[in-house]
Amino acid sequence: GLLPQEVSALGLKASSGSENLARFLKAHAAQLRTAGVPTALWRRLWRKLEREQFDAGSTFNILLDDQGTSLVVKDGPGLQKNGDIFLIDHAWTLQLDGARSELEADAFLVQRLCTLLDIALDEEDDGSEVEEDDDDDDDD
Repeated sequence: GLLPQEVSALGLKASSGSENLARFLKAHAAQLRTAGVPTALWRRLWRKLEREQFDAGSTFNILLDDQGTSLVVKDGPGLQKNGDIFLIDHAWTLQLDGARSELEADAFLVQRLCTLLDIALDEEDDGSEVEEDDDDDDDD
């Protein structure tokens, strides 16, 4: 359940029309606490989840290098500590040298990426062959 200070911070009241938020928090408050998500961001997280507002990519880039993974804020205003929470629609983490074999082995991933990128797959195409343009051909 919610702690009294969490109920107060979130402004939850029986008549506030926040039944969906209350259900969300009943199910996830312990996870949010364990993850260290500030109480002040719980309502904002719930709203973004309800709206499927995956906004991380519009605010920062995720970089992978020899030291690991880092986040780099895109041009624009900086971020304030505990000022916002961001959602990522995580589709695929890859290493470039293994990307093709991963796609060849996972038809569901191919379909998901095609949907995300608005690419039509041939019904008969199993996704294993990629057509490449040959710039050396001249029709003249």
